[in-house]
Amino acid sequence: MDFLGKFIAIEGIDGAGTTTQARLLSEWMEKNGYKVYFTKEPTGFLIGQVIRLALRREVKYDNRVIALLFAADRLHHTEKVILPRLREGVHVVSDRYVMSSIAYQGALIDIDWVRIINRYALAPTVTLYIDVPVRIAIERMKAKGRRREIYEIPELLERVRKIYIEECKRNEGKCVIVDGSQPINVVHSNIIRIVQPILK
Repeated sequence: MDFLGKFIAIEGIDGAGTTTQARLLSEWMEKNGYKVYFTKEPTGFLIGQVIRLALRREVKYDNRVIALLFAADRLHHTEKVILPRLREGVHVVSDRYVMSSIAYQGALIDIDWVRIINRYALAPTVTLYIDVPVRIAIERMKAKGRRREIYEIPELLERVRKIYIEECKRNEGKCVIVDGSQPINVVHSNIIRIVQPILK
């Protein structure tokens, strides 16, 4: 499907800076005259709220149930938030999207099944994967004093990072790897260089 708006997904392991970079990109686009909408996953909708409870260990679900919740939240997100704006010519920047499910849930359960339950997800115009070594990501999370979530285990994050890199290679041309170990402003500048030609 072709839309007037472009759909940009920002991906990375926890601590990679996806939220920071997605917000900075959205702010830059707005300042430069682009119509843009910032969004994120899990969403603030009811299913997204349930997912956040699970991520914080406040409720416990089987990994397959969590994968299904993410897929359901994503479809609702796409229908209610992303598609209407793209049709109106508004660019959408999402802090995480389908590749998060493939990487995180795919590190714990059958990755092909995760792909199947997400097959109706809208393909982003481009996915920017912010790559950061796990050691650096964990140091950043500790420095921020973040409450630890269920996936924030070094060994698991190593598997997640590996899947992310493999997925980017698998989706060459639609996924770009960005070095996220550099200072925030340098990462931001590199992202702008990638996105500018897409917006023209």
